[in-house]
Amino acid sequence: MAVAYLETAKRLQTVVEDGFVARLGGDEFVVALIATLQDGQKKGKELSDAIIETINKPYRIGDLSDWGR
Repeated sequence: MAVAYLETAKRLQTVVEDGFVARLGGDEFVVALIATLQDGQKKGKELSDAIIETINKPYRIGDLSDWGR
């Protein structure tokens, strides 16, 4: 299962440009976004859409795969 968490962290890091990704434990991740008040809401919406898109892509781990939702 740890391989799935590593893959998820890598995927999150590819979409987070102005911020950072941290794993709290288990399947919990935190994404902190650096933004100003003027562009924060727009960046947050774009980032959340990108996160959903990348997380929903199929995971292939060894001979196993999960085709997302």
